[in-house]
Amino acid sequence: MTYDKTVYNNDDEYFRDLAIAYRAEIMELYDLGCRNIQIDNPSFCFLCDEGMIASMEKAGQDPEVLLDSYIRATNMYTADRPDDLTIGVHMCRGNFRGKHFAEGSYARVAQKMFNELDVDVFYLEYDDVTRVGDFTPLKHLPRNKVAVLGLVTTKKAELETVEQLEAQVNQAVKAICEGSKDRTREEALNQLCISTQCGFASEWHGNPITEEDQQKKLELLVKAAKHIWRETDLHDSEVI
Repeated sequence: MTYDKTVYNNDDEYFRDLAIAYRAEIMELYDLGCRNIQIDNPSFCFLCDEGMIASMEKAGQDPEVLLDSYIRATNMYTADRPDDLTIGVHMCRGNFRGKHFAEGSYARVAQKMFNELDVDVFYLEYDDVTRVGDFTPLKHLPRNKVAVLGLVTTKKAELETVEQLEAQVNQAVKAICEGSKDRTREEALNQLCISTQCGFASEWHGNPITEEDQQKKLELLVKAAKHIWRETDLHDSEVI
């Protein structure tokens, strides 16, 4: 329990007060000139992990109810934001000394998350398909949302290739188009961006990767984005 039961009677009361605090900070950032805010939220990925789901159910929690609750809580503080403010949410799976905390396909949460969560951008970790599954859940991505594919790992020094990233983006485009038969490949492609899967150092220990390795990975992302989107107008967020 993260709140005092003598103060709040239930989660919704607690989330309402949290939303007031979040909205105040969001508007302060906006007034200072910020137009792009990224929220880090691992909660949704916990609901993708079979082991964590089993633990939740053992504790008497319904994962579907929790998903609805997390969506509702997020929407409380993103509501009524200025039209020129972009808010994204990073679906963090853990990034501690090269290790992760959560795994499992986005399929469990994708339909509700993509369509009901009131954000503009989804930062999705996709650096290891054996842990996170394929791109099929992107078929639920609506036309007015953007997915940032975290294809380049920050957990180890091994460098990906442009060809590898291009192939993965093409798989993601195919998945999006399969979810909406009248969506063109170009439209789907322009709903995508590429990035690292997470930050290079989510806490002070960092990851087993050098500064030189980090530079190479960032240069790779720029090179890959210019290659993949070479036939379209390169929009501002293709490398985030």
